[in-house]
Order: sequence, then structure tokens, then C-alpha cells
Amino acid sequence: MDISPLYELRTRLKTAIIAGTNLLSEDFRLKRAVEAIQPLLSASPVFAKIGQLTTMLLSPEKGEKEGLLLDTIALLDAVLLTQGAVSVPGTVEPIQTWDYGTAVTNAPYSVVSALLDALKNSGNGRYSYVVDTYHEHKELFQDYRVKVAMVDALGASYAELAEQVADWLKEDGENIIPLLMNGFDPKGKKEMVRRVQILDAVAKGKVNDFYWKQLETAEKDVRYALIYALRHCPENTARLMEMTKTEKGTSKKAAYYALACQDSEEIKEFFQGLMEKKPEDVVKYLEVSHTEWASEFVAKKFKELLVPWANSSANVDVSKEDKKKLLAIDVYMDAILNKSGKEVEECYRKAFEVGTCLDKARASAKATYGAGLQSMMSGRLYHSILVNVDKGLCNLAVELYEKAKGTEIEAQYFQPAFIAKLLTEEDCSAWLREQMKKRVFMDYSSDKKSQSVISYLERYLTVLQWDPIRKEYVISMGITDPVYGKYQTVCQSVKQRIPGAFTELIMELGSINLDRVLSNCLNIEDKEYSDKLLDYFYKRALIVQNNRMYCSILKEHGYPFCENLAVNYFKRKGVVDRWELTWQIDTLPGSSEEKIKEFERVCELMKSGKLKKRNITDEWLEQYRQQVKFG
Repeated sequence: MDISPLYELRTRLKTAIIAGTNLLSEDFRLKRAVEAIQPLLSASPVFAKIGQLTTMLLSPEKGEKEGLLLDTIALLDAVLLTQGAVSVPGTVEPIQTWDYGTAVTNAPYSVVSALLDALKNSGNGRYSYVVDTYHEHKELFQDYRVKVAMVDALGASYAELAEQVADWLKEDGENIIPLLMNGFDPKGKKEMVRRVQILDAVAKGKVNDFYWKQLETAEKDVRYALIYALRHCPENTARLMEMTKTEKGTSKKAAYYALACQDSEEIKEFFQGLMEKKPEDVVKYLEVSHTEWASEFVAKKFKELLVPWANSSANVDVSKEDKKKLLAIDVYMDAILNKSGKEVEECYRKAFEVGTCLDKARASAKATYGAGLQSMMSGRLYHSILVNVDKGLCNLAVELYEKAKGTEIEAQYFQPAFIAKLLTEEDCSAWLREQMKKRVFMDYSSDKKSQSVISYLERYLTVLQWDPIRKEYVISMGITDPVYGKYQTVCQSVKQRIPGAFTELIMELGSINLDRVLSNCLNIEDKEYSDKLLDYFYKRALIVQNNRMYCSILKEHGYPFCENLAVNYFKRKGVVDRWELTWQIDTLPGSSEEKIKEFERVCELMKSGKLKKRNITDEWLEQYRQQVKFG
């Protein structure tokens, strides 16, 4: 229903207030407005009432029309208030929508606005602000406005922020695809490369047509990423092979990388032909491949390089041709990474067999760019097990460690064997305790001739933690992506039961670094285990030289006691600084009442002269006492 005549009528009546009621019957504009509302009078009794009042106002009869005029305007205002609407010129169009994000989150505009500003604009501190907000209010990142800002942030000048946002967007899975494709610029820069990488991770070959469409005009790094993303679909094979002839520079390399990831007889024959011409060049493309044929190719060629050096010595006379082969070994060590299978296992065994002799030849010929062969190969075995918990590789790791016992390379093979045990056995604590009996490893890869087994555990267990999202214990570490040259995190579930005998063993060792590992294993959902760990940390905090780490852990997890934590800390130091007393008391766990009691204990020791004061006055102590009491 069009109620615009009512607005016109109200305008004319308000004008009449200024002109005066004596001229009402002569106002032709008012008459027209009254005529215009006639079709509305039958729609409602209140409209009929308005019509009745306006007729009385226009009648030539004199009377008290001032009050009647005000009553009519008041009734019109009331009606228009209930019938009010807002409109803008133009046609109605449907809102564009995507299957990502919620419509809006239940959060104050000030919070969302600050997050949007941090994602969209540059400035110091915005990376930490965005990361902190993500951990504390992850739900905000489901808001569709924030999703748009996150995609914009892929082009952030601060690379760490852009990469972090890219990882978060990957967690959305296929829901984020439309937003990444919307407004894509094939001639863009880093932000468009990151869009392709996310699409590659979440959509794989499902948007194959999109990749080809963008390749029509794509340039530089965007083109490189698009070509590599074509590896998911076998129907791309022929065109990728053609690209190895038509593309140049990095784009040509991307085509080789993409082909290396495909698994077919055609691809196998293609690379077999290339290997016969330039094996060291081709093997670099196979670094990214996890296929069976690629594993066999690399292992076979690698083994051929290793066999001749079984009986070499430090004084061996290395020819120019042999030196090239020695240099090629580093290339094959990179390519063997993340590969598995019988051929690969035999290659590791051969490297173990000839490693010491071969390193002498490499040193003599100055033909190495890295560490010794045993160290490099054991490291690659460790990485390969983490990327793919292959049963054959895990058994191999334990086998080689057993062979290495009592030799100078036992420490190097302890790492892959230990990690294999954690990933595949429900309880390896008895095995680990057996290794501890020796106490030291001979290790000639370092400056020291021997190091304690505990030092190796401290190093290797830093990757162990409780994952609250996956709700399981995991081992995670960063590995380098050979295609893009950047770190990516690999995370594997730990089969070993961490609570129980394993934790008991770690506690017995009394290592601050291993206690830090246990703190990473705190699972608040397992109250019995977490309470046990917190009680252990409290006891450790009472005896170690510097207990700050323990106090922070206890405070973070709401431990209720702090008795003697500050006292024992300062007793060992013998002197109390103002800043250190403040720091120590603030870091203590427990309630304000518990903290003030511990504060008073420290004050008593200072008062009795058992602790020396530095930069501390009685006046300052009283001020800080009140701060602790009411803080």
C-alpha cells in the first residue's frame, strides 16, 4: 500500500499552522492532498477518521479549528510512525553469498573492528595481536567479515602474518574455496601465490579448470604455483609434459615437480629416460615425490654411488670423475628424504656399511658440503619416519641403532630409533630405561668424545607435546618444502602412553629441560595426571637453583600453594633486589592470601638479616605489601 499521500497531507497541515486556520478552506494544495488520500479511507477505520477530520477542517463553517488541526496532525504522526519505512532509489538485487563463515559473530563491534584493522593495515604489534586474538577468541575468525579480511591479509607486508593466516584458512577446508577464487588476479604477487597454495592444499584437483583458466595470463610466481597444482589430475599429464618443453625458468621446474608427483607407467618411463641423460638434475625433482617408482629410482642410483667406497681410506687418490660422484651424494641424500620401500631400506643399510670409509674419501677430496654421511642419513631416516610412519623404516631405525651400539655413531642412530619406538609402541619405557644404563654415548660428530644419554633425550623430546585440538600426544616438527623452500609443520600421533611408566622415568632423571617437556604434556582434561605433574613441579621448584619456570607453570594451571617458593629462591641467592622480589611474588601460584604469606616470610628473613636487601626501603615494602594484598 502506498502511503506517500499521508506524508504529503501532513506536510500541508503543518504548513497551515504557519499560515493560520482562517485560510484552510482556501488552500488548494491542502485540498489536493485530501483528495489524494480518499482511496485509503476504506482500508482502515483510522484512515477513515483522518478523512473525517480533514473534511471538517476544509468546511467553510467557522469554529475552533486550531485544536482540530493539532488533533489531525497528531493522529497522522501516530499512523505514520507505525507505518514508517526506509527506502533508497534503485532496483532490488540479491546479496552475493558464499558458503564460508557465519553471518556475524556475537561480539562487540569494537572487538571485531580492531581485529579487522589489524588484518587489513600495517603497523607494529599487529601480528602478535592477531595471533593472541586467534588463540583467545577463535570464534571471531568464523565471522564472514573476518574471513574476507583474512584473505586480504595474505598480501600482508609482514610475511609471518600472511603465512600464519594462510595456515588458518587451510583449516576451513573446501568452504574457503569460493572466497579464494573471487577476485583472483593471475598477474598478482605473493598474496595470489598464497591463494593458489591454499587451493592446492584444500581443493587439490577439484578446481583443475580454474588452474588452467588462470594460466592463460598468469605470470612469474603465480604461474609457478598454478603449474605445480596441476599434479593432482592424471588428465594433465600430457600437457605438463609439453610444458617441460615450452615453459622456461621456474615454470619449467614446476612442470617437472608436478609430473614427479604422479604415479603411472608413462611417468615412470618419462623420468627413466631423463635419468639416463642428467641423473643429478632429475633427481632434484624427485625430492617431492612419494611414489614407489621414485623411491626405487633414487635408492637404486644412490646405492650405485655408495658401493665403490666400501674400502676407501683417507689417503685414497680420488679422480676428477669420482669427485663428481662424491659431490652427487649430497643430492641423493636430499632425494631419499621421505621415501620408503625395500630399495630405500637397502640404501640406508649400504650407507651405514660404507659411511665411515666414504667420509674419509670425501674429506680427502674435499667433496662434501655437509656433515658426515652417517649423521646426514640418520637425520633423513628420522625425518622420513615423522613424515610417514612406515613400519619398514621404523624397524630399520631400531636395527641400525642396535648395530651402532658401542661405536662412534650410536648416538646418531639413537634418535630415529627412539622416535620410531614412541610412534609405534604402546610402552617403550623399559627399552628406554635399558639405554639409560649406559649413561653416555660415544659421539664423534661433536666436539666432545662422549655425551650423556640424558642430553640426547633433552634434545629429541622437545618435539613431544599434548595437542588439545586433536586431544592426543603428538610429535611435531618443521621440515622444508622443496618446491617452495619454506618450513611446514608435520605432526604425528604418539602411540606411546605418556602418563605412567614413561613419565615416571622422565621424573627420575631430574632434568630441567625434560621437566619443560613434561609441562608440554600437561593435559588438563586428565585431572589425575595433571595433578601429579603439578605436585611434581612444586617439589622441583623447592629444590632447583632457579624456579621461575616452575612457578610460571604452576601459576598458569592454578596451583593453590606457594609456600617457600620465594623463600628458597632468595635463600640460594642471599640477596633480594626490588625488581626481583616483585617478579618472584607476581609469578607465584596461589591466591592473594597465599602470596602475602610468602611475601611476609621473605620480609622476616630480610628483617632478621638472613637475607640482604638491595634497593629496598621499609616504605616501598609497605606499598608493595598493599599491592600484593589487594592485587
